[in-house]
Amino acid sequence: MVPSQSIRDIQYQQSKASFIDADTIFETPVSLAVNGKNWLTFMCTPVLLEEMAIGFLFNEGVIDNLDQVSDVRICEHGDNADMWLNHKSQQPTSLQRTSGCTGGVTGVDLLADPDISFNGNQPKVPPETFMNLVEMLIEVQS
Repeated sequence: MVPSQSIRDIQYQQSKASFIDADTIFETPVSLAVNGKNWLTFMCTPVLLEEMAIGFLFNEGVIDNLDQVSDVRICEHGDNADMWLNHKSQQPTSLQRTSGCTGGVTGVDLLADPDISFNGNQPKVPPETFMNLVEMLIEVQS
């Protein structure tokens, strides 16, 4: 599965806008099943899914090493990872969440900014506002 697709985009340079076709990385839902039981669905870039599944179970403390993994199968469409362990395993009652971006806007309250409006569910952001936000991001990075 290719993790990018071409989209029509607006590029702003020196206060001038132009349309370009740009390759953009995307995320897709990928389900994880452990020992035949569906545990959860990730939103992720659909690459290295076997490594993602193994790493997830390791980080959750479900496995301690690769010897506990019997088999990992990624379906041909890249939307499901089946993981088979050499031991019985209970699905954790609460899983660690390391990302929340797919659920909506994070880190900034767009509705509080008078320069940003919505058309349906798509925000309309003036180029100056967007450029100011990028400059603020660069200033606070360490």
